Amino acid sequence: MKKFLKIAGILLAILIWGYVLLWGYVKLILQKDAEVTLSYLADHIFNKEECIKDFDEVHEIVVDVFPFFEEKGIDPKALYHKFSKRVQNINSIYDYYDVLEEYFASLKVSPQRGRRFSEFQPVP
Repeated sequence: MKKFLKIAGILLAILIWGYVLLWGYVKLILQKDAEVTLSYLADHIFNKEECIKDFDEVHEIVVDVFPFFEEKGIDPKALYHKFSKRVQNINSIYDYYDVLEEYFASLKVSPQRGRRFSEFQPVP
């Protein structure tokens, strides 16, 4: 019985140690990815005119390739007007990404991921 408890204790310790190492590794990797993304966004030079042109191009591509406007009851012109007004009122690159996220969510094809770009703080 002592031998069984000793082996079970060793296996439990190995499992706990492995879980702690795996958790630390995942946390480190995810944190680095978030820092890289935030660093890129923070370094991106905000240009409102560029964002407006980019949104126009994004909308044209969506209209060309998205086949479900009628099926989902979405008017592409109304969608464009709604979001192009919002793009013209953005004050940062984070605001622009939030508008894009809502634009794609309004196509009703996939769930939003939860956190918004504006919730992230830039890396100093």
